[in-house]
Amino acid sequence: MHGTHAIFGGSFMAKEWDKFETDYKKLAPTIKSHAFAEASAYAKRMGTAHANCSQGEMNLAESMVTARKGGVTGAGLADFVKDKGFKEALGLLDTAASMLTAETRAFEKFCQEAGTTSAEVGKLQTAIEKDLKGRKDSSATKKDIQALLDQTIVDQKDLTKCSKYYGERVNPAILNYAKNFQKTVAGIMKQAPQEQEKAKEATEMPQLFVDRNIKSNFTKAVAGAKRVEEACSSAIDAAGGGIEKALPFLKTAKTELEKVKEVNDQYVTAVSKFGKTLDVSKDKDKIEKMIAAIAKAYETAERKFRGAATTIKKAG
Repeated sequence: MHGTHAIFGGSFMAKEWDKFETDYKKLAPTIKSHAFAEASAYAKRMGTAHANCSQGEMNLAESMVTARKGGVTGAGLADFVKDKGFKEALGLLDTAASMLTAETRAFEKFCQEAGTTSAEVGKLQTAIEKDLKGRKDSSATKKDIQALLDQTIVDQKDLTKCSKYYGERVNPAILNYAKNFQKTVAGIMKQAPQEQEKAKEATEMPQLFVDRNIKSNFTKAVAGAKRVEEACSSAIDAAGGGIEKALPFLKTAKTELEKVKEVNDQYVTAVSKFGKTLDVSKDKDKIEKMIAAIAKAYETAERKFRGAATTIKKAG
């Protein structure tokens, strides 16, 4: 009898193992897709979307500075939307707000699903625990069931962590962003023009020190200075046939000189107001040399133009 009982007991245990294994396999894909690493990725996307909204607000404020320079004189939304740049910035901020809502909802849904899966894993865990309590043998199947129980404990812990993560990461500013969108835009519209201009400058000026920008401006200044020199030489040569023949070349030289001056002036202002940002740059020496070269290119071009203009004036 004893042997028969053991055989039937083992067979029943194998049946239970098959059932538990089947139930777990059904849950496994959802458990895997709702790992905490995934929850972190959802949270990161939500955070990035919120940061994009902040950037969008900054861009909208900066577009107001450009719009005013472009001729907008009013203070209302209706006045500013006539400006292409402002209208575009407003549209981008609106899109960023919609993206934030979408990412927040996706994150919430994911965490809710993790909670549902956690509850289902919990039910399987309870069934396994109940079954194991009624078993005294130490068959291989029992070891498998115990291992599965251990796995469900690990899974449920991770899933529970996932389910709580939305509540830990979301905040009122994120939750209410879409609802407060009109208030946000109205707040930007009320900002003092001087403050907006100052903020725009603080964003743009240090960008002049970025490698690709300073290289581009250095090339522009040096090439521009060369064109000034060439136009001045042509003007002096042409002056032999009369001052009228020299004037077009002198006009070209002046136009090119103004372009070089604009580049140099930008760096004079940038160094004056944001020079401290250079102190932490690993390329400080290289940047300072290029700024000095831009200044020298302008000074040389300006001297050549003055000299050519004076010579032609005397000749006339």
